[in-house]
Amino acid sequence: MLGDLRRQVFDSGQYYWPPDLVRPTSLEEFDSGGGPRGTHSVLDVTVVLHPEDEDGWGTLRPLTGAQRVELFGILDPTRADFERSEDARWDAGPPMTWCGWAVALVDGSDVIGTGIWGFSGD
Repeated sequence: MLGDLRRQVFDSGQYYWPPDLVRPTSLEEFDSGGGPRGTHSVLDVTVVLHPEDEDGWGTLRPLTGAQRVELFGILDPTRADFERSEDARWDAGPPMTWCGWAVALVDGSDVIGTGIWGFSGD
């Protein structure tokens, strides 16, 4: 899933790239060091952690159940819950630099997407 999302973002070109540098022509070239990091996108994520793991450089970590309840007031937040929670998510303390957090978003009993936030780049 991470690989599909990274490919989609790379192919769309919707990520930050310094205007004075030529963009890599493929995701494989990008991953092999074909330019600077700091795209402010999922391209900067290389590993999805377990919720109990410690954040690290280039990682995305799903929230634990307790963190979901703390931030959203419920275990399974909806897209609307995620959108309303922007201030609370940052007030709770952002992830360390160069990593992100994720939460599954639901509609009824169906997972309909993933909410992601974090820091990559300056």
